[in-house]
Amino acid sequence: MVEPSRNWAKSWTRKSRSGSRPISWTWGSFGRISASGWPRVAEALGLMDGDSTATRGRAELTPATAWEHYALGRSLLAAGDLEAAAAEFDRATDLQPQDLWAQFSRGICAYRRRCFDTALSAFDVCVALSPGTAECYYNRGRTHAALGHADLALRDYNHALRLAPTMALASLNRGILYYREKRYSEAIDDFRRALEEGASPAAVHHNLALVHLARGDCAAARADLRCALVHEPAHAGARDLLDHLDGHAAAPAHRPKVR
Repeated sequence: MVEPSRNWAKSWTRKSRSGSRPISWTWGSFGRISASGWPRVAEALGLMDGDSTATRGRAELTPATAWEHYALGRSLLAAGDLEAAAAEFDRATDLQPQDLWAQFSRGICAYRRRCFDTALSAFDVCVALSPGTAECYYNRGRTHAALGHADLALRDYNHALRLAPTMALASLNRGILYYREKRYSEAIDDFRRALEEGASPAAVHHNLALVHLARGDCAAARADLRCALVHEPAHAGARDLLDHLDGHAAAPAHRPKVR
């Protein structure tokens, strides 16, 4: 999952205060929380350290506004309670459909729940609200990919990389899309670019191995699998595939993982 940076939130705050964007949530929203409630909300948003749990937060914090439903949803999402988080994000976006952060989190939660149509709807809103933000296009792109919309996914990955050329995950996932479309040279270029921009070396080398294998270059595939295992010895996909190439195991499913 790629999320917008904290700086992006601050810039959206400035724009929303000036009236140039229809965003309902700003840092000024914290003023609506009581002094006793502030620590719990701050923890829910990850703005301060603490040992509170989503369960305690849900018991103590009764959300009434869109922003409060969003804050509780973020806490539940971080705790892995996807169904409850989805309900809070739905309430937040019902109350404030133009709230970018709530829509973005609704999309992330829906993607993790494999509710891809819901995720796509949320990220469509995010793109409309923030057409200059690469993260919105990237997340919509991977949702299109999950739905089998290869052309639309490629369009969104391309747009994300025009806005943020160093977004490693966009390069990595576009490379996976190229691999699935048998555009192997372009896939290799994207995987190498992702590696240069800081993507997981194990993930990149594993995917490079899949491309080499598809092209019939078993020696290059072995070399990349060994590199993947140097960086991540427990990488199951790389280990299984290398064992197969070395004749020690049956062929594994060759399916790269979208990040």
